Amino acid sequence: MIGNSTTTTIWPPIPRTDMTPLEKLLLTTIFDAKEEGDSLSFSTPHGPSDIVTISRGDLASVLAESANVADSMANRHVAARLDTASQGEDVDPLDDFDLTISRDIWEQVLQDIVRRSSTIAEVIAKSATVPNRPPFDDLDATSVTLVTATAIRHKTLADALENLRDDTPVISKRTVNAAMSLWSAALAFRHAVENHRPIQRSVHRMLDAWDEFGDHQMRDWLVDVADFAVLVAQNLAAEPDAYPWSFEGVIAPSILESLDWYPDLYGPQTRGCHEDFIANVLATIRERWPKGDKPF
Repeated sequence: MIGNSTTTTIWPPIPRTDMTPLEKLLLTTIFDAKEEGDSLSFSTPHGPSDIVTISRGDLASVLAESANVADSMANRHVAARLDTASQGEDVDPLDDFDLTISRDIWEQVLQDIVRRSSTIAEVIAKSATVPNRPPFDDLDATSVTLVTATAIRHKTLADALENLRDDTPVISKRTVNAAMSLWSAALAFRHAVENHRPIQRSVHRMLDAWDEFGDHQMRDWLVDVADFAVLVAQNLAAEPDAYPWSFEGVIAPSILESLDWYPDLYGPQTRGCHEDFIANVLATIRERWPKGDKPF
């Protein structure tokens, strides 16, 4: 029988401040951890450890240090295992304790981190199962897991391939209209630069990316952002002091100003979590149009 190993990589690196002491202990035990500035990156060439061995005393101590964090999978799992293992026996805190950590447990630990983080909107786990010797061509052996604050989703390479074969993009009229408004706002910013009017540094980066990759890529980026822009507009409409701001004239340019633009094919990225981005857009609107005046 061929023995398999599952190479697993977690992205992006996770800031130390986003993890409780217990979460850090568990992740650094089931994965290989590497320091990257103030963050830790996690990976393993053989697959995450299903069972970790830690002294009872250390585990109980770190659990106590993490007790102030509410609704923590790590806290619940470790507390339940310690309580179960302690029933009906004399417990030596120096004894080694075997703690089972299944994939669904460490994925929920990552989700807890995403929920609390102000810098990470999602975590991606990439896994590839390979045998110790060839041949091996199973498309289901490579998978990716997307962990967000609200969901944990899995897709194998075979699933992705089927989507590429069968999926026909469907763009709603709402998305088209939002993308056209974003395009109009981008053109207005370019016109402002040509007429030597001051603009935000983020917009300069947008124009640099536009110049480097061309109109076609720029339009693709704005189509990708369009649905998110509509969601932002819906959030802004719920603000207690909201005005009937024009999407094309006010909201769209404020969204472009609040995006981070990178000199590569990643294109526009949101800064911080969803709530932070909404707050940045709202601050831009209130600064430029404090009384809902007609923009541009």
